[in-house]
Amino acid sequence: MNALDQLRADLIGYCLDIAIITETHLKAHHPDPTIGFDGFRLIRRDRIGHQGGGFAVAVKEYKPEPGSAFTVISEHSSGYG
Repeated sequence: MNALDQLRADLIGYCLDIAIITETHLKAHHPDPTIGFDGFRLIRRDRIGHQGGGFAVAVKEYKPEPGSAFTVISEHSSGYG
């Protein structure tokens, strides 16, 4: 099992809603669909021009139930004011 397979298994097995992954070593030639996780949005910051580094955040996609007490802040909103 490679590191991505292990991370996918951990996301499911531990019922995680968010995961922060460091030292991803991802570059522009690694498209999101090849490393993405079903049901999660991947936000990444590749380290350009350097060896190693980079990080990614996998956030579980959430669709609130009608009448839910949760508020979903869109990616275009700062969440303040």
